[in-house]
Amino acid sequence: MLSWIVSLIKAIRRKRDEKYFEGDVAWQIRRAREMGVPLDKVQFNAQGDLLDPRTGEPVVYGDGVQFKDMW
Repeated sequence: MLSWIVSLIKAIRRKRDEKYFEGDVAWQIRRAREMGVPLDKVQFNAQGDLLDPRTGEPVVYGDGVQFKDMW
């Protein structure tokens, strides 16, 4: 019974993490469009930051805050 509960908790956490990731990606793409970043070659680094295809650097919004920093 305990192992079933642990498995359920892990599944819920995975689903929450997937939803967070999807929200993060959507937000980054939306903000990049607003900033005029070309999205023809969308790439993310290992930390999950959207990279500007012109510079290869993470796209920084406004005062340097990225979506994941907001949580």
